[in-house]
Amino acid sequence: MQANKESTGRIKLLNLEKTVRAYDVLKNSDPKAVFTIYPDDEDQGFSMNCTPLNHPEGSFWQQYYDYCERARKLGIHSRPKPVCFLGTCRWRWTKDKTDIAILTVYTQAYALFNAQLIAETDIVNRIEDITWAREKITWLWQQSLPDLPLPRIKQVRPPNKRKEHLDLYDYL
Repeated sequence: MQANKESTGRIKLLNLEKTVRAYDVLKNSDPKAVFTIYPDDEDQGFSMNCTPLNHPEGSFWQQYYDYCERARKLGIHSRPKPVCFLGTCRWRWTKDKTDIAILTVYTQAYALFNAQLIAETDIVNRIEDITWAREKITWLWQQSLPDLPLPRIKQVRPPNKRKEHLDLYDYL
């Protein structure tokens, strides 16, 4: 019986990973493509990334993409598709490691800070960013596992260690 439970959790994980890869922001031009699987720990989660056509509501994000477009026209950036990291979703397993128990999410609007639109102290878990991230996670789950209930999505704080932020957009 344990093997069946374990394979059920693994099947969910594989379906999620397959959909994340299908909607990889770096490989797919579809406006719904905003995800990137974490290559170093594939069984742990994925990132959500903003694009000019798919980003949280609010004037800051529109100002950011207006800024990117002006920079592109001036020849400062020749990026075909401005992409920037916004959030992380991680799946957490049940105690017996047989199923996905909960999904965690946090957002960090480094792009808005880097463009001097918000203060660094304001980048974490802004309401409009979390709302957008939850919508993306829900959509991804429905694409991957339409007949199964979505686990609870829990908002968490990012890890304490600060990593240097890299714009995915630099690698396009």
